[in-house]
Amino acid sequence: MCRTQNIAGVVTIPNFIVLKFKGDIQSKNMSEDIKWSDWLDFNQEQIEKTPESPGVYMMHAAMKILHIGSTDNLKKSITESLSANCVCDAKRFRYFATPSHNEVKERVLDEYKKKHDGKMPLCM
Repeated sequence: MCRTQNIAGVVTIPNFIVLKFKGDIQSKNMSEDIKWSDWLDFNQEQIEKTPESPGVYMMHAAMKILHIGSTDNLKKSITESLSANCVCDAKRFRYFATPSHNEVKERVLDEYKKKHDGKMPLCM
């Protein structure tokens, strides 16, 4: 991240917060500001504790992201994943409750694809 002394202004665009500097730009990825839950074991006991709120969720196995989803009901969608092909192999999940779940999912997927040469998670 580049830094200079004098900030000229702040501009917000869909995927980034951009601070304009004199002759320089500093950007911060928006998904760094997402307050994810802890990684939870992918089992009925942990899913029961998940809120019935809109949000984004992520599932992994062997430290590889299998699926990134968004939903109007986190608990329902994660419960349904227990029996879904591919995603049922997940070992852990985490979530972020937000009414703007579709937009957040797109940002998270864009970042994932940038880090993985344009590839989507395995179960998508």
